[in-house]
Amino acid sequence: MKFSTYEPAVNPNTLQNVPVHVNRDINVYGGKGGGEQWKALGQLATIGLEMHKKVTDGKVMEANNEYNRLMSEGTMELMQRKEQNALNITEDYDKLQQQVLGQVKQKYGNFIGSGPGAEAFNNFTERDNITRREGMMKYQMGETEKYEETQYQNQLASCFQFAGNSGYTDAGLSAGMNRAEPFVRSRYANYGEEEIQRQLRAVKAQMISEAVSVAINTGDYARMDSLCDKYGSAMNPKDRAALLTMIRKRSKKADDLSFNQKAIDALGFDFTREQAIEYIRNNLPVSEETAKTFHHKFYDMTKGAPYLLGAAPGETDNSDRHYDCGLWTQRCYASAGLTLESRCADEQYTQMKEEGRAFTDRSQLQDGDLVFWTHTGGEEGDWGIAHVGIYDADTGKVMQSGSRGVGEIDLDTYDIVGFGHGPKSDTTVSELDAEEKADALIAFRDKRRTEIRAAENVTIENGTLAILDSMMNGGEDPNLIAAQYAQGQSDRVRIKLQQAALGVERANARSASRRARGESEPTDAEVTGFFDEKIVYALDHGHMTVDQAREYIFKNEEISNSKKEKLIKMLDRYVHGEKEFSYDWKNIESDVASLLGAKKSELGSLWGLIKKATLADIRGYMHEHDGEAPTQQWVIDTCVKNGMAVEVKKQNKGWFESDDVELTSAAALRDKGVEIRSDNGDGTYNIALLDSQGNPVGTFRISAGDMVEIARSNLPAKEVLGLDRNRVNIEE
Repeated sequence: MKFSTYEPAVNPNTLQNVPVHVNRDINVYGGKGGGEQWKALGQLATIGLEMHKKVTDGKVMEANNEYNRLMSEGTMELMQRKEQNALNITEDYDKLQQQVLGQVKQKYGNFIGSGPGAEAFNNFTERDNITRREGMMKYQMGETEKYEETQYQNQLASCFQFAGNSGYTDAGLSAGMNRAEPFVRSRYANYGEEEIQRQLRAVKAQMISEAVSVAINTGDYARMDSLCDKYGSAMNPKDRAALLTMIRKRSKKADDLSFNQKAIDALGFDFTREQAIEYIRNNLPVSEETAKTFHHKFYDMTKGAPYLLGAAPGETDNSDRHYDCGLWTQRCYASAGLTLESRCADEQYTQMKEEGRAFTDRSQLQDGDLVFWTHTGGEEGDWGIAHVGIYDADTGKVMQSGSRGVGEIDLDTYDIVGFGHGPKSDTTVSELDAEEKADALIAFRDKRRTEIRAAENVTIENGTLAILDSMMNGGEDPNLIAAQYAQGQSDRVRIKLQQAALGVERANARSASRRARGESEPTDAEVTGFFDEKIVYALDHGHMTVDQAREYIFKNEEISNSKKEKLIKMLDRYVHGEKEFSYDWKNIESDVASLLGAKKSELGSLWGLIKKATLADIRGYMHEHDGEAPTQQWVIDTCVKNGMAVEVKKQNKGWFESDDVELTSAAALRDKGVEIRSDNGDGTYNIALLDSQGNPVGTFRISAGDMVEIARSNLPAKEVLGLDRNRVNIEE
C-alpha cells in the first residue's frame, strides 16, 4: 500500500522545523520496494543534522565574540577608575559580567541555551571570567595600595605641617613625630615590627631634614648644631658630617671675626704688624698648666655621672649630670677653652682629621689625647666609630662615659680606630700661626676701614646734597642739617659736613654783601668749586632731575654766568651721553679690575675712588684739549694708574726696629686731597695738596712718617699735616 505524508525537517535558512513531503512505498504485507525509500529518507535527515551543527557552531562563535567585545569595553571602562573610585571594582566587574551574559543569551538563546552550543559557550565564558576577574582583582589591589599610600602621605603631611607651623622647635618636632607614629603603624601593620621601625626612622629623618633646611636658609648655625646634637642618630651620616663641617667652618669664621674685632677694639685701626703679633700671642694661646690638667679636673668632677645616650648639653656640668661618650669629651675639652664641634664620636674624629690631629700610631699617644673605638655593640657612625674617650697617661687607661657611667676603662677594651691629639698641641702659638693670624687681622682691619670709609662717604655725600638743597630752596639752617647727618658719625664726617655748611654760610654772606653793594655776579674764583661733582652725583643717584639741576644752576647766585654756561653744557653732555659721559663704565670697571689682578666684585669702594679721581682727570684733559674727550683706552689706563697700590714707608733707624709700611692707592690719596710727587729717598716725600676739583694748591716736603700717617688716617691730608704748624711750601 502506498501513501503520502509530511515529515518534519530542518530549514537551514530559518533554522526551524518545516514539513517536507515524503513518498513512502510501504508493503503492508511484507512486499518489496519500501527499503530504498527509507534509506533515502535517512540520508536526507543526516544532511540536515550536519547543516544544523555547522550553523550552531557559527552562532556560538558569534556569541563568544559578542561577549568578548562587550566584556572588553566594560572592563576597560572600569579600569579608568583610580585609587578610591576603584576600591569596589571587583564587585562592579561581577555585575558587568552578569549583565553581558544576559544580553548575549537574549540574542543567541536558541543556540547557547541548551545542548552542545550552551556547553561550548559556557566553557568559553568561564575561562574568560577566570582570567579577567584575576586581572581586575590585581588592578583593584594596586589601586587600593595607591589609595592607602596617598591617604598615608596626606596624614604624614599634616604631621610635617604641624612641626613646620611650630617653627620646627624641639617641642614641635616631638609632637609631629608622635602624631606620625600611629599612621606609620597602621600603614605597615602587615609588614612586621622591623619594617615599622624602619619607616618610623625614615619619617623622623625627613622631619629633621626639613628642620635643618630651615636652619640653613635662615643661617641659624646654633639651631643646626642643636639639631645635630639631639637628633644626630636619626640623620643620614654623610649629611650630618657635611652639616657639622659647615658648622665648624662657620664657627671658626665667627670666632676669627670676633677675635679680630676685639683686637681692633683694643688696638685701634692704626696698629703695626708687630703690635698685632704681640696681641695674638698674649690673647690666643691656652696655658700649659690648663692643657695638662683640664681633663683630670673634669674627670674628678664628673666621675660616676650616669650614662644617657643622646644626652643634651646643659648650662652647667655638675657630677650629677648625665652624659653619653661624645658629650662628655666635648664638655671636657670645653673646660680648657677648646671646641669639639659635635658630641658625636664619629664627627669628633672627622674634626681631628680635618685639623690634622688624627693619628693611628699608638707610640704617639699622650696624656689628653682622644681615643676612638669600634665594635662596641652600639650604633656605629662614619669610620665605624661607636665610642670615644680621653687617654690618661698616669694610669694608661681611658677616661670615658660608658654604660656604667663616667669612669676609666682599658685602652684595648674595644677595637681601636684611631686617635686625636688633644689640647697640648694648642698650648702655644707657633711663629707661623702668629704670622698667619696677623695677616688675617690686618686684612680684616683694612676691610673694616674701607667699609667704614665708604659708609662715611655716603653720609657726607647725602648731607652735602641736603645742605646744597637748603641753599637753593631757602630751607633749614645748613649747620643744623650738618649736625643731623653727623650725629653718631666720626670726626671726619663731622668736619666735612661742617665745612660744607660753612661754605654755604659764606656763600650766602658774600651774596648778601654783593647785593648790598649793588654787585650782581661773583667771579669764577669765588665759586665753591664742587658744583660739577655734586650735580652729577645727585643726577646719578636720583636725588635731582635734569630740570631741577637746571633750575638749581640758574637760581644759585654763587655761580657766575660763565660757570653757569659751563654747567649747562655739562648737563647737555650728561643728557646725551657725550664726552665724559659717553664711556661704558661697566666694561671699564671689568677691564680695570682685570689689569689690577682682581675680580670686579673685589674692587668694592675702591672703584668709587678710582672713578672719582678719573673723572677729575677727564675734566682736566678736556680743559687742556679744547673740550675734546679722551679715548676709552686713555680712561682705562688712567683708572689703572689711580687704582695702583702705593706703598708708603717709614724707614726706622734703630737696629731693633722694623720698617713701618702702609699700602694705599693713588685714588685713595687723592680723595684725601693729596698726591705724591716724589719719594726723595732720604726719608721725605714731595706731595701736592689738592683742592676739591683736584687742582694743586701747594707743594710740600714732608717726612715719611707724616706720609704713613696720611695713608692710615681717615682725615683729609691738610688736617693730618696741620698746615698751621711748621710746614714748608717748597714752591714758596
